[in-house]
Amino acid sequence: MKWLNNGKTVKLEAEITHFVHDVILAPEFQKADLIDFDAHHKNQRLDKALSKDTLRSQFHESTVEILVPSGDINISPRLFSVSGLLH
Repeated sequence: MKWLNNGKTVKLEAEITHFVHDVILAPEFQKADLIDFDAHHKNQRLDKALSKDTLRSQFHESTVEILVPSGDINISPRLFSVSGLLH
């Protein structure tokens, strides 16, 4: 619960419950598999796997446009394009 409410990121209670029941309490879960775990390294491996045609071809790539307010009522919001969104 301390991690859930640390304020660093938004985490939903349902996601935490799912994680505990479906991952940590899963019969095939082995605590030893997490020794030397490094999230940055795992994300790099995922990025590398996604760059391969076989896995990447299962995703669609899109550009989304986001209207960002200036914070000043006298300045109009600006439109920003974010490309490379995989879904």
